Amino acid sequence: MLMKGEVWGPKGTNDPAELLMIEKVTATEVYSHPRDGGFVGSMDREGFEKHYEHFDHERLAAMKQSFHRIDVSIDGYDDDFSIPAWTNGDLWNGWQKPIFEKDVLLGQIEKDDFTGPTMKFWFDEELQTFVTVMGLESQILPEDLDVQKLKKEALSENGYAQLELKGVGLVDVQIANVIKFEAEGREVVAYQAFDGWCWEKALKQSADEEAENALTP
Repeated sequence: MLMKGEVWGPKGTNDPAELLMIEKVTATEVYSHPRDGGFVGSMDREGFEKHYEHFDHERLAAMKQSFHRIDVSIDGYDDDFSIPAWTNGDLWNGWQKPIFEKDVLLGQIEKDDFTGPTMKFWFDEELQTFVTVMGLESQILPEDLDVQKLKKEALSENGYAQLELKGVGLVDVQIANVIKFEAEGREVVAYQAFDGWCWEKALKQSADEEAENALTP
């Protein structure tokens, strides 16, 4: 039986982006919105029940452990910029939620892509993960940041904190979650760095997929 708060998706799908959250059910209509955020839409109940199925907690959990490769870029950034990542298909308000392997992120540090006067990003040997500190109003960060204090504050808030620093203003501190999964015959260790950024599928990858689909009969 359809109930408000349940997650449904097209029958047979393994793509979390296709999942819907039930908002309201009447005798003839089903109202739902994308599970990861979006506008409410409606579908006739008979058609919905014919083409969609319920996804319980176990099935949703299994989908979260199914990762594949993706190239991502940042909305509004250089169109030529892209970075390889992994995704399980989860979205945040329509944006991608990529996770990255260590060598990829270290490579970006060497290129200075994610470092500068307004943001500090490094692999923390003590925590064995990546840490990001960023001024929320693009203010310049001092060289003598009390890193240990910032890490302690973020850890007390499950890895994320917004802190007011004297003489600096509001800063965002993020300690990346470490995610391990099996893919391509090996254990992959990846880091959920830059969570909440406006990541999107890289333009080149999107174009390649469109071209491939156009050639598929």
